[in-house]
This record gives sequence, structure tokens and C-alpha cells, in this order.
Amino acid sequence: VDEHDVFELLNVPRVTAVPGTKRWVAGIANVRGELLPVIDFCDFLFGRAARRDNKQARVLVIQYTDLRSGLLVDQVYGVRRLPVDARKENVSAASADGAQTLDAMLSGGFEDDVGGERRIFHVMEVEKLVKETGFMRAVA
Repeated sequence: VDEHDVFELLNVPRVTAVPGTKRWVAGIANVRGELLPVIDFCDFLFGRAARRDNKQARVLVIQYTDLRSGLLVDQVYGVRRLPVDARKENVSAASADGAQTLDAMLSGGFEDDVGGERRIFHVMEVEKLVKETGFMRAVA
């Protein structure tokens, strides 16, 4: 996710379930007096819940226009600066579960070495997440 699309990063707050929503809607959280919808991003993409008991789990608060949401993720690796010449435009998540939904929100990726191994870091575009997936249809 581009750092400009990230409003803040939170430890997993207390989340209250919201009846009548899809199962990937974890609920709402009160963050400094503001109600924040929290989406289990792992469940949204892959149909399996994120591990909230994991010490590395975080809520990535994203913002697009006036929409602010929290994405519950298993782990955040931190800020990674990648060289512009390592950008790949036509990157697909074809081998991953939930690839169709994931591909709809990707805007390319970067190839980089991690521990001596070449890896592709997919880039998710928040605008595409909001406009091109079922993200906004949270009612069951």
C-alpha cells in the first residue's frame, strides 16, 4: 500500500461485531472517540480469518476521499523503500487464493531481494479496493 493511502497503523483495538454484515466485517472500533469500521482483510481476500491473537497483527487504517476503514492484517513488515526501476506493471496474483479479488486492486509490484531470494511485492491501490471489489458491499 502506498504510504500516502495509510492514515495510521494500530495495534488491534477492541472490536464490536455488527449484526447483518458479511463475515469479513470484523465490526467497529472506537479509536479516540471516532468509530472505525474494521475489515478482516484476510477473510475478505482468502475466506479465512486473520489471527487476532497474533502479536504481529495490526489494523491498517486506510483513507479514500471521506471513507476511512481499518484493515485487520496478520502482520505488517514496515515501510519498505523500493527502487523505481524495480517496478513491474503487469503483476498478477494468479497463484494465490482469492487471486481475482486481489488482481482487481493491484497496481503493479516491485521485485526485490529478501534474504537472498527474489520476491515480488504487490502494490494494492486503495482506490481500486474501494471501487473495483465487493469492499463497499458489507451488508449480508
